[in-house]
Amino acid sequence: MARILIVDEKKSLCRLYRMELAEEGHDVVVAYDGESGIRMAREARPDLVVIETEAHGDNDGVECVSSIQREHKATPIVINTVCSPARGSHLVSGVDAYVLKSADLTPLKSAIHRALTKRQKNPTST
Repeated sequence: MARILIVDEKKSLCRLYRMELAEEGHDVVVAYDGESGIRMAREARPDLVVIETEAHGDNDGVECVSSIQREHKATPIVINTVCSPARGSHLVSGVDAYVLKSADLTPLKSAIHRALTKRQKNPTST
């Protein structure tokens, strides 16, 4: 179906997301920090990026989102975070969805599906 890049420092969550999204037919690539996320976006050319903006590392999540948005304008981005969307919405604009992390992956999967469907209806070059 789609290649999805997950950027999150929590390896256990990345394994869970990879397993769940692969069961739905997606090809999932993972980066554990912002720098790797930017590099993987260039190399893997994902159809969608799911990122934790509160991640720590060489390049924080907000900077990673901004970089990916500049370089891959048509790539949908879903923020998957422990922070309230209202708290982070002023930090990152132009993302396709904010989803609060939860043991229930239904909201994240729904946001991914909506963003991919929207991209298919309005494709533009990256």
